[in-house]
Amino acid sequence: MVARRNTGIVFVHSSNEMYGADRILLQVLESIPQTRHGDITVLVPDDVTPAEHSLVAELESRSIASRVGPLPIVRRKYLTPRGLIGLLERMRQLDKTLRELSAEIVYVSTSAGLLAAPIARARTKAVIILHVQEIWAGGMGLLMGALSRYTHHVVAISEASRRSLKLVRSASVEVILNAVNDPISPRRQPGAANLRFLMASRWNSWKGHGTLLHAWKAANEPGELVIAGGPPELGTAVDVPKLVHDLGIESSVRIVGETSDLTGLIDEAHFVLMPSDEPEPFGLVSIEAFARGRAVIASRAGGLADIITDKETGRFFERMNADELATVLAELNATDAVEMGARARSQYESEYTPERFAERFQQLWTRVGMQ
Repeated sequence: MVARRNTGIVFVHSSNEMYGADRILLQVLESIPQTRHGDITVLVPDDVTPAEHSLVAELESRSIASRVGPLPIVRRKYLTPRGLIGLLERMRQLDKTLRELSAEIVYVSTSAGLLAAPIARARTKAVIILHVQEIWAGGMGLLMGALSRYTHHVVAISEASRRSLKLVRSASVEVILNAVNDPISPRRQPGAANLRFLMASRWNSWKGHGTLLHAWKAANEPGELVIAGGPPELGTAVDVPKLVHDLGIESSVRIVGETSDLTGLIDEAHFVLMPSDEPEPFGLVSIEAFARGRAVIASRAGGLADIITDKETGRFFERMNADELATVLAELNATDAVEMGARARSQYESEYTPERFAERFQQLWTRVGMQ
């Protein structure tokens, strides 16, 4: 009797939204040969509330199978005695699922899912791939480093991310830069007479909303500031509407909340802002801005330091330095927006298209034996 070959391509994911990691997962899925799409199952955790624009809904629209269920995702809320017991049960459930799906490849799409690696290594013959979309630091970085030893291949989204992987064998790590689709709609210049700036992200405390809003006030509100996004389900949030009110800048700040039309908001802006107080592992919104011919104003740290060229495709300021950001905001003009935006578009075309991304991932699929 000939044993049945394992054919399942199983993705272990940590969220059910349509933010950075979710959108990169979709790009990875698109790089898989069409003939293998029927073998794909995306495992999505049941301990998060689906966003209005959820990953599961998007997968369904693309006819890609998904399962929502218990997954051992490393979250701070589980780092208690009771939480750890719950994680053990979730590990048991994942063990059962991986064997049921006859996994040939187990793809851990963020570091938070790394508890899947020792399970897959012990209980299946699958090739295990980790996609690092974070910058590892502190005790959590040590934990992730230890768990990464159960993987066969590691993909980092940026040089900044790769440099943080202190405990990972360098030979097993490759950098594959993120990509975004080039929207079909024609690019256009903003029609507003005054400068318009856009910040689009979750309202996590480290994303730099406070730094930006204090800088905006210090720069005498140099145009219109549009803020998209909303509070995160997990982690510490900043109350953006309250901060805008407390600073007395409501007349120049427009809060639009969650949106499915980021392209439209980018097109309405002269500049896109990424004022993160902590290093961004990559900064996906930056290349979405580049795709639409928009320069990015960002803190000089993490992956953004590798993407943006100061005074060429955007401007830098030092992290958490609201005074320096205020100076940059006051210096910008519409000519800067056009000239730096054109160079940003050229960089997108050379580095961050889905075609370049798929080409790099197809080389990975070949190396791991996917046919």
